[in-house]
Amino acid sequence: MWKVDNFPYFSVSYWLHGIYRQFDFIVTNKKRAHKFYVSKKDRERLSEQGLKLIEEGMDDFKNRLQLLIDEAKKLFPEIEKRDLAKRNNLVLAKEFEEFILFAQKLWEFFFYTEYFMHDKVQEKAEKLGIDTNDYLTSSPKEVLISKEFYERCQLTKDPTEKALLNHLEKYSFIFYNRGGKTLTLERLKQEIRKIENPDDEIRKIERKHQEIITKRKHHPLTEAIRETAELKFLIRCFINKTIFGDFALIKKYLTEIGKRTGIENFDEYHFKEIIDLLNGQEIQKKNRRTFVLGQFNDWNEILGGEVLEIIELLDGKHDRTAIVLKGNVGSKGHYIGKVKIIPFDTKVDLTKKISEMEKGDVLVTGSTGPEMILACHKAGAIVTDEGGICSHAAIISREMGIPSVIATEIATDVLKDGDLVEVDAHQGIVKKLSS
Repeated sequence: MWKVDNFPYFSVSYWLHGIYRQFDFIVTNKKRAHKFYVSKKDRERLSEQGLKLIEEGMDDFKNRLQLLIDEAKKLFPEIEKRDLAKRNNLVLAKEFEEFILFAQKLWEFFFYTEYFMHDKVQEKAEKLGIDTNDYLTSSPKEVLISKEFYERCQLTKDPTEKALLNHLEKYSFIFYNRGGKTLTLERLKQEIRKIENPDDEIRKIERKHQEIITKRKHHPLTEAIRETAELKFLIRCFINKTIFGDFALIKKYLTEIGKRTGIENFDEYHFKEIIDLLNGQEIQKKNRRTFVLGQFNDWNEILGGEVLEIIELLDGKHDRTAIVLKGNVGSKGHYIGKVKIIPFDTKVDLTKKISEMEKGDVLVTGSTGPEMILACHKAGAIVTDEGGICSHAAIISREMGIPSVIATEIATDVLKDGDLVEVDAHQGIVKKLSS
């Protein structure tokens, strides 16, 4: 289903909980490459649930999610301000556990937006003759990041304290998408001053908005699909704040816990073991650099020799010498350009990687999310290993009017930086032309 580099056992220990353990999933980790698999039977079952949610359950889902987001908007800035050094071990353990449990709630909502939930949604859209570009293209005034920028441009005309505070209330989390800090009044004023030609930006966005909504066709199913994609993006912003970047909340806790325990790296610890350490218990550290977890084994970790056999068996189904890749159409179009690989890696310096990307490169990645917005804006086309009809790569490429092919499964393994590729996003095919 997906691959994430540098997503260690510790991260898996709190992500893989609750709802995830109710299905036939397998998680593997080898040489820091985390991979996730689902059985065909349960993918079918999940996609049926996903279709039911989109057709019948969105109102309840949105209401429950909004309560959680409101809580996060209060909790995360408060955690940023906490002086953890002043907590004793018992208090720190309690707060750390509370934070982990809250992060798990975010992951549980994210579960219902994952692309393994949407096979039946895509099938139904295809049966109805729904063209993704005709029905699913969102305007800049409907997509979170560009919508915030549009409203920020408007603040140049009305920079009153009330207007600024209203914007803060609405978008305090906007820099979480890149693992940044909570937006403050002073930072907002700085960001407004950075806008060179706000009137031009407003006109450009309004022109694009009018162009899209005038052409866009409507169907209840596609309205729900676009809404689901936006909710997924919103949840991902808050998840990113928990785990990505220098200001990740999890990093703040682990840094302080490391000072107290003398442990520099918690990658191979279960989060519950870290809590036990703070509570004065002795923990025997295990070698969990390579492991397998799955419902087939009642979620008991498999370590040692047999792990490699299982991983190799799961890995062996793809031809990694292929020069033609087949995926799904995210956004229609045709493009030829050079590949720029930006791996889905929790420890990669995304700012550096994106700065190395040339305008017009073909962005090839595991998946795109809030943290990849700048790379998407540079891209001439987007190709991903994973994704579905509600995936960010599909939504952002349609908004920008560039081709995308998603769910190729192995693009990041087969292609390399500088490869010349043809992206046929009418047929969902990516062809390697030369190295």
